[in-house]
Amino acid sequence: GAAQKGVSAIVIAFGAVAFGACVWGVSQALFPSASSTQAIFTEALDKASIDATVGAALGSPLKAWGAGGSSGRRNAIERWELDEDGVPVTVIRFNVAGPQGTGRVVAQVPQKRKRGEFRYILFEHRRKLVPILDNRTAPPPAEPVPAVASGPPTASTVTTTM
Repeated sequence: GAAQKGVSAIVIAFGAVAFGACVWGVSQALFPSASSTQAIFTEALDKASIDATVGAALGSPLKAWGAGGSSGRRNAIERWELDEDGVPVTVIRFNVAGPQGTGRVVAQVPQKRKRGEFRYILFEHRRKLVPILDNRTAPPPAEPVPAVASGPPTASTVTTTM
């Protein structure tokens, strides 16, 4: 009767929502957004791999992995969110190694980014930071301080209060 049709409609609606959630999850896994940790990691590693400084320090080929932690997950790439000068940014850090040694790469991107957009990519090797890519803007020049009149105060510069 009518009750069975109502239950069937609810089951069908629930199934459609569950199917939609599965499709969305699979699409996010197969096609990550430009702001995903994996996309940032892959692009930063590509840029580090072709950098002459990194190649000279570590050799080739490079392998990369996330931070080693107490949980034993070596592929968990460190990621944190910051607010720099009112602009929300994402920073990731991961390890790189080649036949001649190991180092670390730190990359910063705007939270709302396009593919290939980085604020900076830095390579840390033997306690030295080497910029691979640096798109940070220089701080604006300081405002000039107005010159202060020298000499004794005149009647026009002195204010009295009573």
